[in-house]
Amino acid sequence: MLILSIIAAGIIASTCQATSPFFIASTDPSIEIDGMRNAITSNDLKQISKDNLCNLDAVVVIEQPTLKEDDLDSFTSQFTFYESSHNAPQALTQPSDAAQLISSTCKSRLHKYKHGDWLARNSVIKVKGERSSLNGLSQAKRREYVDDLLNKLPLLAIQRRFYEHAIVITSPSVGFDYWTTPLISSLIISFGILTPILVFAIKALLAISPTPKQPNSTLAQMPPSSLADKKNK
Repeated sequence: MLILSIIAAGIIASTCQATSPFFIASTDPSIEIDGMRNAITSNDLKQISKDNLCNLDAVVVIEQPTLKEDDLDSFTSQFTFYESSHNAPQALTQPSDAAQLISSTCKSRLHKYKHGDWLARNSVIKVKGERSSLNGLSQAKRREYVDDLLNKLPLLAIQRRFYEHAIVITSPSVGFDYWTTPLISSLIISFGILTPILVFAIKALLAISPTPKQPNSTLAQMPPSSLADKKNK
């Protein structure tokens, strides 16, 4: 019964899987970028890199787990003048390390940016958030942190330094926690639903099962000698 409840809980939890934003903008026009799907796979990003990113002066990848859709509202509005862009506020999937994937695909140098670094051409510049999770921060603290992260590498400096470039904002998963709140809630709900159903089903089966035939009570109570006499008669 517990196993069935866990399976049911997993199914329920999977339908409520948390999504996270994914954003990409390029100075060059790209049909592939404009037509990207809500689920971004590693193969999708590899193909887009080969066709659209590898020939640019630079690709900037800003990475921060547990971002939310409204975290990027004020930032992504700055990219309306870019030739191509794709904004997936609730991406179902995305690569775990977009910067490394783009770098290896394009055979470009991966630059893990620190404040004040000199930026070279033909590189993938990775700007990674210092926090592993933003959960638990107040709205004000969260907004302050995200604004600092997104502007850690000033957009104006990128535009001046690299005429042809792309910006990628990704929020990869930090790993699946089996005992997350949605899963625990689903387990409680499913266990509460399945238990009464299974108990009722078992009782119903027992009620319709044929009663085993009982031996004749009179004969069962007679001593062996009486049974022999009865047979002789």
